[in-house]
Amino acid sequence: TADQKTWQQFEAIEQTAARAARWCMFTTPSATRTYRLRYPFARDRIVTLENGYDAESFPTSVVSRAGPAPLASREFMLLHSGIVYPAERDPTQLFVALGEMKAQGRTDSGNLTLKVRFRAAVHAEWLRGLATQHGVEDMIELLPPLPYREALEEMLRADGLLVMQASNCNEQI
Repeated sequence: TADQKTWQQFEAIEQTAARAARWCMFTTPSATRTYRLRYPFARDRIVTLENGYDAESFPTSVVSRAGPAPLASREFMLLHSGIVYPAERDPTQLFVALGEMKAQGRTDSGNLTLKVRFRAAVHAEWLRGLATQHGVEDMIELLPPLPYREALEEMLRADGLLVMQASNCNEQI
């Protein structure tokens, strides 16, 4: 099939890269283990360089400005900042759960209303369709990208950060 040929080509490219690369860097120990098993000939050149952050991106002024001030005063804001990939970060079950919570009257505590903000999700039309399908359009915000420091500040001010990851990406965690 076309899919099988595509994966064979991916594998050939990957193998060529593993043979030729000075270093093969992965961001998690589990991915490093997988590729060391897959390419034992490159074992000593396959290393982990974990995701990190630049402490200078979090200046005191951003942290103190963000402080306890929420993004919205009457909303409990969950924030997903970044691309929502339809396969690797499929939020369908989240939308199902939100729809069930709404049907049961469990999205509003009287003081706060639950909102989910997707910042720079890329697949906005698909997310809008899911929101409509599950009757939660009023609970979803789809917003464009922000400059890096503004995005960090928004994350610091959210009531909760939403991380979605499919099981086919478990080695990345």
